[in-house]
Amino acid sequence: MDRVRKDQAQFAYQGKMTNGGFDMGKSTWAFHDFDGKRYDWVAGIMQNCWKLEDSEGQVVAQFIGMSRDYKVKATLTFLTKVSESLISLVLLTTKLINYDEATKR
Repeated sequence: MDRVRKDQAQFAYQGKMTNGGFDMGKSTWAFHDFDGKRYDWVAGIMQNCWKLEDSEGQVVAQFIGMSRDYKVKATLTFLTKVSESLISLVLLTTKLINYDEATKR
């Protein structure tokens, strides 16, 4: 019997499918866009601070989560121009890293 892995997810957008999950080798949350390009969420020095790197190591976006005491829950900043489908994947995967951090508390 196959078990559902809690460290993987599938994403669908406008009829296209892709996947992502935790990469044990690199210790990052990774996903592929709908063209097959890999992206990695790399943890920063501070808890709840992540940067999204493309396969060449270029930073595409930055996610900074705030503590529950602040009115702003998180900030997501895109550092380059990206497609609408990549924005959708980034938003979905920020939920994965938020969930991962919440389960560690």
